[in-house]
Amino acid sequence: MRRKLLGGIKYYSKKYFGRLVNTTDFQKAFEKSTGRDLKAFFKKWIYETEG
Repeated sequence: MRRKLLGGIKYYSKKYFGRLVNTTDFQKAFEKSTGRDLKAFFKKWIYETEG
């Protein structure tokens, strides 16, 4: 899994270098590199707030 995460960072860095990005771009890059649907993860850990 670590290799896939590092691949995600590498892919994200190359694809979006010098461009404006948003969280969706970051999510898509990691979904592509890991081959997993990360919607639930991002929903819980990024978009939802406690309260």
